[in-house]
Amino acid sequence: MMLEIVGGVLCGLLGLLAGRWLFVRPPCAWRHALSVPGPLLVRTQVLTREQNTIEGRSGEAKRHQVYARLIKDFPETSHRVLARAIEDALAD
Repeated sequence: MMLEIVGGVLCGLLGLLAGRWLFVRPPCAWRHALSVPGPLLVRTQVLTREQNTIEGRSGEAKRHQVYARLIKDFPETSHRVLARAIEDALAD
């Protein structure tokens, strides 16, 4: 009985460790995977500054306008990178 419990606990721990090792990438890999090119970042900063001057519109609506414009301006760029560019522009 005790051996079954210990075996079950060990199997559970090994499963958790294997799952973390297989499916979680270190944060440094995320930064390199989502690097924002310079021209995209400059364009995003200009668009976010323009949207910040508009009154009476929610932040989400402003973000959507910038995102839609970036999709039109940079159609071959992944949407994740475009979203990251918006976040980077707002952080500055």
